[in-house]
Amino acid sequence: MVFVPTVGAAKVEIRYLKSGQRVENVLYVGGLTDPSDATTLLDVGNAVRDWVEDTFILTQPSDVLFNSVVVTDASSAIGPSVTVPSVLGLYGTDGSPNPNSVTLAFHKATNGRGRSAQGRLYVPGISTTRIVGVNNVAAVWADDVCARLTILIGVIDALVGIGTPFLAINSLVTGGAPRAAGLLSAITAFVCRDYVVDVQRRRLPGRGL
Repeated sequence: MVFVPTVGAAKVEIRYLKSGQRVENVLYVGGLTDPSDATTLLDVGNAVRDWVEDTFILTQPSDVLFNSVVVTDASSAIGPSVTVPSVLGLYGTDGSPNPNSVTLAFHKATNGRGRSAQGRLYVPGISTTRIVGVNNVAAVWADDVCARLTILIGVIDALVGIGTPFLAINSLVTGGAPRAAGLLSAITAFVCRDYVVDVQRRRLPGRGL
């Protein structure tokens, strides 16, 4: 796919290893005064790294290792990218893991309509203790993960000196073709729409990113 520039935005990749397999969550941060500024990218990366280590990794099974946060200027194909490594090298502490493909999708809620303003985030893993019956996860765990994801919205909003940053979905395609420019929609919350487990085929054992 051709590169689609997004004004005032940075791409954020949160990278993990799950039983040695690379998995990641991708988000965008909009409202940046200068996304080509390395200091701006580092500020975003450090904030996301601290959120993962302080808040999110606790929800993950013991085979999930937080690796790094990669933040890339989304406004230019030749813009800079910075990597913020994990400081603590933390594994999840929530119990024994399920197979790599077992996950749960959380809806990225926005004030927009249509597919361009919709998105999902698949968590890296779920521990065996969080499975209820055959096909469901424990509601208390899913609701806790949802609340912890939503905290990240406030973490990004609170950054100062880099513009008016906000966590976002970025629509790069419309009608099956690349857009002239990315279309950002601010994420207002993360929502757990049901408690039925999901499957990520690309995370089946033996596959990578």
